[in-house]
Amino acid sequence: MAKTDSLFTYGEFQNVKLSEDERAKLFKRIGPKNAQIYIEKLSSYIATYTDQKTGKVSGPPGKYKWHYSVILTWARNDHKLDLDEEFDGNEDGILQKAELIHLSLKREAEYFTKQKAEHRHTARCEGHCRFEKEAPRVPNTADILMRLRNESTEMDRT
Repeated sequence: MAKTDSLFTYGEFQNVKLSEDERAKLFKRIGPKNAQIYIEKLSSYIATYTDQKTGKVSGPPGKYKWHYSVILTWARNDHKLDLDEEFDGNEDGILQKAELIHLSLKREAEYFTKQKAEHRHTARCEGHCRFEKEAPRVPNTADILMRLRNESTEMDRT
């Protein structure tokens, strides 16, 4: 996001910050209805962690710096946004797709690591706690790019 973009607030609680360009891109990429649903979902989520007296946000949403990215990630996770439809088959599109996948996996691993550090093991979670595992390995962009190119080549053959 360019620093010169003016941010406007959206959502029921007027706490989702998007530039006009970001909002337009959301409407184009996931559709106006889905964009509005995710804006409201994020607005409610942030409001849940907002102190009504001070207006200060604590907890997980306090870490969200770029609301456009949060909404795209949620849409992608909910399969409302298909990466294959987002990018055409050219090399720039494949590279963009690889970078987005890498960034998404990296954020998931960082979130897991943070949650693991804050987790307190109890007798109830022993033996089946998801934090007994290590954080998932994040492949670098070059590995993802190579895999995408191979998938593209295999699909061309069929």
